[in-house]
Amino acid sequence: MTEGKTTSKQSAEEIAKKLRAELRANFDAVAKTPEGKKVLRWIMNYSGYGKTSMIMNPSTCEINTIGVVYNEARKDVYYAIRRLLSPNFVNEIEKMEE
Repeated sequence: MTEGKTTSKQSAEEIAKKLRAELRANFDAVAKTPEGKKVLRWIMNYSGYGKTSMIMNPSTCEINTIGVVYNEARKDVYYAIRRLLSPNFVNEIEKMEE
């Protein structure tokens, strides 16, 4: 019975790996086009990638923790996409002129 669970787990891992590879290929297909690069660049900028997540009240120097968590969650969208793109596309997108 243990072997069945191992096989099921391996099958789930293999399926996840296959889906991730397919998703990576889809993102790379988008990144190959000039329009796709522009959209991915927009997502990068909109997510706040490369910017501070810190939000502080200048009067009290109190940190807005909810705002910080929100900014980090927003950045995570681009980080997830970035992990799926091939490194050469990441470099092209992040070095693009505005």
